[in-house]
Amino acid sequence: YQRRVHGGFYPTVQSVFVFVFFFFLLFALSTLQMSSRPVDAAIEAFSPYVESQLLDPKNFQRPRLAFLHKLITDLINKTGFARGLYSEAEMDAAYLADRDSKLSFFQKIVDCWSAATGAPPCVDPVAIIRGQEADKTCDFLSALAGAAQAGIDTRRAVRRVLSQQNGEQQAAPEPPSEDVDRRARRAEAAAAQAAEQAAQAAEAARVDAEAQEADRERRRLREERRAARAAAAAAAAAEAAAVANTHVPTAPTP
Repeated sequence: YQRRVHGGFYPTVQSVFVFVFFFFLLFALSTLQMSSRPVDAAIEAFSPYVESQLLDPKNFQRPRLAFLHKLITDLINKTGFARGLYSEAEMDAAYLADRDSKLSFFQKIVDCWSAATGAPPCVDPVAIIRGQEADKTCDFLSALAGAAQAGIDTRRAVRRVLSQQNGEQQAAPEPPSEDVDRRARRAEAAAAQAAEQAAQAAEAARVDAEAQEADRERRRLREERRAARAAAAAAAAAEAAAVANTHVPTAPTP
C-alpha cells in the first residue's frame, strides 16, 4: 500500500481509498448498533397500542411525521393519556399541512409529557419535524408510552399547555396574509362546528323536554282514570248501600 518516492514512503491512492472505506464502514456499523436500541424500545413500548404492521423498524429509524401523528393519536385514543390536548381537527393527519401546524402538534405533546411527568423535554420538536435526531425521537416515544401505561394523570398538564399556547397566540405578531386567511378559515370551521354542536344540543334538549312533558301528560291521564274508577266504585257502593237500606224489613209492632 505504499511506494517509495524520493527516499520516503507515501500512501497510494488505493491505500487511502481502502482506509476511508473501512473507516466509514466501522462508523456505519457502530451507528446502526447504537440506534437499534432506541428503535427496539419504542417498538416494544407501542406494541400494545398500534397495529402490528406499523411496528416495522424502518418506520422508527427515519420516522415520518404522518407515522408519528398516527402513533400519538392512537395512544391518546386507547389510553386517554393527554386527552383533550388536541382538537378534532388536530387529531386528523391532514392537520399537518404546514410548518406551524407540525411544530404546534409536536410541541404540545412534548410539553404535556414534560409537565405531567416533571421531566425535562428529551427531544426538540424542531428536530422532529426536520427528521433529525431519530434516536431521541424514539426515546421520547418510549417515555410517552411508558407514562401512558403508568396511568399518569394529565388533566392539569393539558390545561397548562393549552393556557400557555393561548397566551402565546394572543401575544404573537400578526402573521402573513396567507396564514391569516388559513387561520380565519379554521376559525370559521371551528365556529361552524361549535354552532352545529350547540344546535344539536338544543334539539336534544327540546326532544328531551317534549318526552318529559308527554310522560307527565300520561301520568296525569293515568291518575284521572284511576280517580274516575275510584269515584265510580264509591258511587256504586253508595248506591248498593242505599238499595240495601230500602229493603231492610221492619219489625212488627206488638
